[in-house]
Amino acid sequence: MTRPAGTRGISLCGGWFATILLTIAIAGCQSASAPDVLELDGTRQADALEPADIPATEKLGSGPVAIGMLLPRSAGGEAGRDAAEFRDGAALAMSELGGDHITLTIYDTKGQAAQIGNNASEAIANGARLLIGPISANDVEAVKAMPASTRPAILSLAANSASTAPDIFTLVSDETDSALAGVGYAVESGKKKVLAIAPDTVPEREARRLGKGIAARGGEFLGAVTYTAGAVPDQTRSLAASADAFLLLGRDGAPGRSASALRATGAVRQDAVLVGTSAWSRQDHADPALNGAVLAIPNPSGLREISDRFRAAYGRSLSLEAAYAYDAIAIAAGIVRVMGADSLSSATLQARSGFKGTTGVFRFNQDGSVERRMPIYRIEAKRLKLVDAASDSF
Repeated sequence: MTRPAGTRGISLCGGWFATILLTIAIAGCQSASAPDVLELDGTRQADALEPADIPATEKLGSGPVAIGMLLPRSAGGEAGRDAAEFRDGAALAMSELGGDHITLTIYDTKGQAAQIGNNASEAIANGARLLIGPISANDVEAVKAMPASTRPAILSLAANSASTAPDIFTLVSDETDSALAGVGYAVESGKKKVLAIAPDTVPEREARRLGKGIAARGGEFLGAVTYTAGAVPDQTRSLAASADAFLLLGRDGAPGRSASALRATGAVRQDAVLVGTSAWSRQDHADPALNGAVLAIPNPSGLREISDRFRAAYGRSLSLEAAYAYDAIAIAAGIVRVMGADSLSSATLQARSGFKGTTGVFRFNQDGSVERRMPIYRIEAKRLKLVDAASDSF
């Protein structure tokens, strides 16, 4: 059962071994288009705070169940800005969903591995039943190094490509997740031979992940190639002639340049499809070279539901980072409210029916990775047009 709009909750099916579907159903939708919700406006809290103004710990809520959050708030740079987004998303969720059920303590890890370990140990000593964070792959390794027997379940805010463990679950979908969702749609449409084009060298681990994911969807991965300034190697021409789908990685003009250079070779088949990713910016959506491309992005409908309140609270647009943190708190508060603190466990987080939050429908796999339903859009006249809505369940 899903609660009607205007309520907030978690619904259960069955008995003791039931799986769960967390539904964050909040009134107050706005009519922004998908890109409007997903793009930042450039005003981020960390730009206005000096490291000296950031507390070593911050407590939110007054509930009986302790939750810890590990963020590099005073690290500066991109890490500090992301930490501010995560913090504010969590704070909004605490004010709306969690304050009576959990107490959230946010630890400033300073982006230092030793500090992360110390903060995690402190949170555990203070009774934390769940840890949220850290936000980078290297920081996750610092937590992973702790004895598994001593740590609670962890909702990582690092990208899905980061290392995981049976009790470390990543909540953040990355460009590769979006790419594979888009490729899956292309493969279902009969475009099975996929060539990836990247502006920079694709890390070997990500290339393997792409290949494995494309094969799992019934496609054939022809490889990942790079080139610059429109200089297309002979090998790329040969591969392009065989491909019927081109996965264009990157953003801010790189995908359009790749598409133009490919077409200039004359090797691209007329019926080939371009596949984009969630990394594409508004600039890319408006590029005539990318007209007709398909791409998968996190479902914007849930983001619209909290974007107005986030802007009212913090004076800037909602970011995906803030939305992911909001969902992390919603998961914790929902489980505690309905099932009790003892259910904040790896077994509960692996419920196969998954969760539905502001970032759409998702579930955690046994290896700790996140699996997410994403709608498919096509670029038409410089705008995103929905062509395949995401399923609202697994």
